[in-house]
Amino acid sequence: MRTQAHKNSQQPLSGSPAQILWARQLMGQLARQRAQAEHACECLSATRSGSDAHALAKWYLTHALRHQRRAAWWIANREYLLAPWFIEEYLRAHRPGAHAMPEEEARAAAWREALLYPEPVRFRGAVEVHALPCDAAETQGQLLLKYEMNPELSRVARNAKFAWNPNRGAYAREIDECSSPLLERAAETCAKLLAAGFRVLVPDARVRKMAVSGDYTREYPRWIRRGRDAFTLELLYEHDPWLHERARSLGARWSGRAMELNWMMSEEAREFAQLYNFRITKSAEEILSRWDTTVKNARLWAGVEGVSPGPPAGDPLADKLLERVQIPEDLRDDDG
Repeated sequence: MRTQAHKNSQQPLSGSPAQILWARQLMGQLARQRAQAEHACECLSATRSGSDAHALAKWYLTHALRHQRRAAWWIANREYLLAPWFIEEYLRAHRPGAHAMPEEEARAAAWREALLYPEPVRFRGAVEVHALPCDAAETQGQLLLKYEMNPELSRVARNAKFAWNPNRGAYAREIDECSSPLLERAAETCAKLLAAGFRVLVPDARVRKMAVSGDYTREYPRWIRRGRDAFTLELLYEHDPWLHERARSLGARWSGRAMELNWMMSEEAREFAQLYNFRITKSAEEILSRWDTTVKNARLWAGVEGVSPGPPAGDPLADKLLERVQIPEDLRDDDG
C-alpha cells in the first residue's frame, strides 16, 4: 500500500493548493489504514452475505485512491472514510453486483417504512434526515438534510443550526460535545420538520421511534467550551442582547464564531456559569482545572517572600505562561 500511496500522490487533484495538500495527506493516511478498513468491512451487509472483508477493503481503498480526484471530496468526508456506513454507501454507489441498489419494489417498501407523516402535509416529497456518526465517538458526527431548495426548509434548517454544504448538496450540521448525542439531535430535527409540515424520510429506526414518541432530550442552549487553543474559552448561547452585555462585562469578546474568554478568568467563568445556567464541557473543565492547579500558583518572581511555590518541574503549560510574563524595567531590582 505504500507503493500505491506514492503512485496516487503523483496523480492530479482538482482544488486550491491548500485543499490539494490537505487531500494528499488524507489519502496517505487512508492508504496506511488497511487493517482499520478491513475491520470496518467485517460488519457490512455484503460480508454477512458471504463476501470477503479483506477483498472489500482492498477494493474500496484502491478505488477511492485512484478515482476520487476532487480534493473537496476528501476534505468533506475525512472523518467518515473508515466508518462502516460510509464504506457501505461507497460500495453500493461504485461497485456493481452484490452492492448494487436494491430492486425498485424493495426500495419503495423500505422508503414507506422509513417515512414519517405530519398532520397536515404541506409540501410534496420528503426531507431525508441522515445521522452520520464519526469514527472517534458515535454520539458525535454530522446531520444531513436532503431536499429540493425550499424557503420554509431553509428557515427550519437555520433555526436548527444547519448550514448549506455544497460538497454534499445538503444542509449539514456538525454535532459536537455541546450538542450531542447525535441520534437525539436527529430526532429533534425530525420533530421540527414534521411540525413545519414536511414528510420526513429517516433510515434509522431509532431516530424514527424517538421522533414519534418525543422521547429525547432537547438541546441545551448555553455552554462554555474550549476555544480555538488551550488558553481560551467560548461562551455559546442563543441570541440575547441582555446576556450578551453580561458576557461583555465578564471580559468576553466576539471572535467571529462565539464570545471568547481568557482562561485566566476561571473563577469568574464558573460563577458566570452558575449564575446564568451555563454548562461547562469536559474539555473546558480540564482547562479551568489546570489553571487552578498549576498556572495560578506559578511563581512569577523568584525570591519574593510570601509567593506560593511554582508549578511542577517540566510543566509545559506553566512554562509557556511564564515566557509571556515580562517585568517592566522600572520594577526590576538591582539584581535584574
